Amino acid sequence: MSEKHYRIDFEKTAAVLFLVFGEGFHFSRAVNEVFKGYKVSNVKERLRVLETADHLIRYWRRYWSLLGQDVTLTEEYFYQLYLLSQYVSRGYWSSIYYEKPDELDQRILKMQNIPLVWESFPDEFGNALKAAFPDKYLELLKSLNLPAPTSLRVNTYKANPEEVLSFFKGYAENIVTFPDLPEAILLDGKYEITRLDFFKEGKIEYQDISSQKVARLLDPQPGQKVWDVCAGAGGKSLHLAALMKNKGKVFASDQSPFKLKELKTRAVKAGTDCIEVHTDGLTKILANTGKPDAILIDAPCSGSGTFASKPDARWRFTMEALKELTIKQADLLENYAPIVSDGGSLVYAVCSFLPQEGEELISSFINRHPEFEVKASFLQLPGEGPGEGFFACKLLKRQ
Repeated sequence: MSEKHYRIDFEKTAAVLFLVFGEGFHFSRAVNEVFKGYKVSNVKERLRVLETADHLIRYWRRYWSLLGQDVTLTEEYFYQLYLLSQYVSRGYWSSIYYEKPDELDQRILKMQNIPLVWESFPDEFGNALKAAFPDKYLELLKSLNLPAPTSLRVNTYKANPEEVLSFFKGYAENIVTFPDLPEAILLDGKYEITRLDFFKEGKIEYQDISSQKVARLLDPQPGQKVWDVCAGAGGKSLHLAALMKNKGKVFASDQSPFKLKELKTRAVKAGTDCIEVHTDGLTKILANTGKPDAILIDAPCSGSGTFASKPDARWRFTMEALKELTIKQADLLENYAPIVSDGGSLVYAVCSFLPQEGEELISSFINRHPEFEVKASFLQLPGEGPGEGFFACKLLKRQ
């Protein structure tokens, strides 16, 4: 690539980095903003920018520590970080960089002995992780930087898993399936599936393996009324509807009208009409729907389990934010637990593996509410099996 073409490429990368670190944009939104108005056909350039920005965001602390300068959110500063990344990861040396390779090698050796710097995480997260998992601390830090595979869910209401699997055997090299999740397919590597007919027709969806376990844990039955409290864009609502064979009702609510609008679009593509979107308050929704048979609370959380696939999320982690989140999570349980019918179930889930948001929160809830019992739960640690870090617990209300 010519130096001119390269620098033009890097202008977009620098713009993404500025939006993430300077304006607080989420990574995916920053990329979309930078490429807004560009031709969709320019896929290769977008991928180059995506990969470069992902690496620099992921290892942000490593490279600014190696550079040893005050952080300035300028293109020139970002470019210096990029040159460092090329040397560290590929051994490419640029004469533009001010330091001699042997001097930089000494700095690298020093940084490699400081896990939070080299693996690139904020101190507050590292301290929380070490307190919770002292024996697995280093292993977990490294796992949270491993590339995420492509996780897919077959929409069993519109497609047969065997049919989809047969196609992907000729599309991807390594494919993993799961006996307890027959609708799940894991592709080893990054694949762009949005252009495939299966995706356009609503027969497959992107959905992490751990996330798919949540609907299975709730185990909704055809004809039941199920409430997805924090539905977001509806990945789990769609999964619930498919498991219910489009029979019954899935009530989906969320504080974001934009996400619920996206859910409506996805539901049409998925071919389901059993999902009802609600934006009203709790009392009004209950008056219209009555008590549900089961409730899913996919609570807002730190997202610690997703730091591998969403590297920018780690830089938003603070203990103060974690404390505020656990208060919201506890409030959600307190507010929605009384709605559960006798003999009914409630699944609490977070895409975090930190105990403050998982086991400790549930233990405290059970102590206050002896009418509930833990029926089943799972904790997925990063790197210990397929799927991102996750916690989910199924609570049963005694009759």
